[in-house]
Amino acid sequence: MIIKGDLNALELKMEHRLWPIPKTKWSFYQEWNDVLFLHYNVNKRALMRYVPKSLELDNFDGNYWVSIVAFDMKNIRPRQLPAVPLVSDFREVNIRTYVRRGGKQGVYFLKINADNALSCLIAKTISGLPYRHAKMNRSKNSFYVKSQSSSLSIDYTVKNTILNTTALDRWLTERYALFMKENNRTFRFDIHHEPWKLKHLEFIQISIDQPEFCSLINRPPVLSHYAEGIKVLAWNKVLEVSNYS
Repeated sequence: MIIKGDLNALELKMEHRLWPIPKTKWSFYQEWNDVLFLHYNVNKRALMRYVPKSLELDNFDGNYWVSIVAFDMKNIRPRQLPAVPLVSDFREVNIRTYVRRGGKQGVYFLKINADNALSCLIAKTISGLPYRHAKMNRSKNSFYVKSQSSSLSIDYTVKNTILNTTALDRWLTERYALFMKENNRTFRFDIHHEPWKLKHLEFIQISIDQPEFCSLINRPPVLSHYAEGIKVLAWNKVLEVSNYS
């Protein structure tokens, strides 16, 4: 059970961030559990067609990245309301890339799937983020996703904790802004959480069929991570830019 004191303490843990949290009160609480990160080094030209011109593609040492992130969403709720398991708990898989705007590093979602149709509808209506429903099945060491046009199948083993994360590990995972395009306007969601505690991830079997992103991710990842989970605070979206395509 999360109590008010826990969230107040979370808000005070900011030494790992590159900029302060918003001065306004957070709007949503959520938990991201049993998280799989699959990271792909991609061609900049191939990536540019998926990202609005209002956002700058971010890079690490001249390399551009796309990641598949699969996890269990738990206890998502508005600030003043309790979680409702029927809509607050679901599995999610998103495909994201790395961008920056106004000096803030963040992520831009190319695609988001969730296995709860009602949660998809509510999340898309409230946030505008590109949620789509897909069938998912998860066991202790597997994660399967199937939609009309794509699929993902992973069998894996979690290894030891990464005691000394690299600069690239942190660059790929420590992101505190989400950007989205809606009606030719660009918005930002601020989020906050403690630093990820990453573990090594080893794949036993992996199969990826994502035709719409075949030039980016239809192959095994070049880097991967696992995390048991984090508690997340999120703020309502704010307008960044208008009149961009």
